[in-house]
Amino acid sequence: GAALITGGNGGNNSLFGVLNHCKTKMGSRALEVWLRQPLVDLNQILRRQNAVAKLVENGIGRDRLRDEGLGTLRGLDIDRLGYRLIATGRAAKEEEE
Repeated sequence: GAALITGGNGGNNSLFGVLNHCKTKMGSRALEVWLRQPLVDLNQILRRQNAVAKLVENGIGRDRLRDEGLGTLRGLDIDRLGYRLIATGRAAKEEEE
């Protein structure tokens, strides 16, 4: 069940632990969602496979994306920051009303 996907102690005692080499918290959460809720639509599956194939084929571009692009986001939690901004905006709007 779910323990096989994300169980264990966060190491490699689960499928998530083995596969998770994500550099950002957002990437780790996306991987967990993908494992818990795999795609079932063939077109979406093929799109994801094509994206992965391009990253595999272009190792230099992939490494630059990881190191220079995503590397600058390491330690930042973009999802949580976005949620906070939305909540702050809503609170400010409610105060105006």
